[in-house]
Amino acid sequence: ALMILSSIETVRRKKLNPNLAILGILLTMADTRTTLTRDILAAIDTQYGDGIRIFDPIVKRSVRFAESAVAGKSIIAYDGKSQGAEAYRQIAKQIGKGA
Repeated sequence: ALMILSSIETVRRKKLNPNLAILGILLTMADTRTTLTRDILAAIDTQYGDGIRIFDPIVKRSVRFAESAVAGKSIIAYDGKSQGAEAYRQIAKQIGKGA
């Protein structure tokens, strides 16, 4: 995350796109049952606090994503009722509303 923020600042500074901004952090392939994922979530919260939005819901790890890739389809086309598809739909609605 620090690397992307640094890149955004470089683009702004060089006036390539002075209005470039980050909408937020989208956590994907997360397994919230693991200590590692919980530690990463805590580190992001500590590092960025209220400064950068963290999209909710978190897109959790699922075998359906691998299956959809093998099938050559998006998760929504492959299994539109899966948790992953629903998570992406919710996030798209948030972005569309500017929320």
